[in-house]
Amino acid sequence: MNETFKRIGFGIITLFLFAGLIFSDYNIVERQKSYENRNGKRVLLGSADYHQWYGDLKAVYIVDDIRFYFDFKSKTVTILNMKKKHYVVTNLPMNIAKIFTARGYVTFMEQRLKAKVTPTNEKKTIFGKVCRSYRLEWAPTDKSPSNSFKGTIWLTEDINFDWKLQAAMLNDLRSLRGRSKEFQDELSKLKGFEMGLEGIMYNDGKEYYTTNEIILMQEKQPPADMYKIPEGFVKRETLDVSDNPFYNEFRGNTG
Repeated sequence: MNETFKRIGFGIITLFLFAGLIFSDYNIVERQKSYENRNGKRVLLGSADYHQWYGDLKAVYIVDDIRFYFDFKSKTVTILNMKKKHYVVTNLPMNIAKIFTARGYVTFMEQRLKAKVTPTNEKKTIFGKVCRSYRLEWAPTDKSPSNSFKGTIWLTEDINFDWKLQAAMLNDLRSLRGRSKEFQDELSKLKGFEMGLEGIMYNDGKEYYTTNEIILMQEKQPPADMYKIPEGFVKRETLDVSDNPFYNEFRGNTG
């Protein structure tokens, strides 16, 4: 065989193999926006981006300086504070009573919510994916008007990785927002990868409009340390409420 042809053929094979190594993970960015009604107009209060990575039985969820690394093979989650450079490792499902200090844990138990999920026949395409809608509602079990929600969530099973990784991850993350097992069991009726959400939140006598939308979905090589504990980080046995990125908003945010 001609040596030049062999070199070209080897190069093509190597390129395809290398490409397979590079584009093995999925990077998703979800943007959440909150609006307040003022004089009949919706005024943007703020927005936040939630970065997600999905690989082989592993997932990462990043909120501000906090990174959650879920390893579904070892059934563990590592919570890293990237600013303070410390972390904890705990078994799945998360037991927040063991992860957080007593003072921090009490804050999660302040309010219980009852949720209701209702599938619909409505469909639409988001990022080229056919999505199905569900009606999503929740309200406090004590029937107080604070922290209730009514809206629509869009999900798809037309995804190039196991959407159940996200479902399992979000189920654990909801515990950091004070969501009960009954609440999470109801939301387990949602089937597919979350592609969008919109609805009305009622909190402290005010009405807020909130949206979640995917702004980036790509196959991409993750940073080298995405699924690792960076050098120099200190392992801790427990965390404080400052290590919970949902603490300041768990009373009035999405589920």
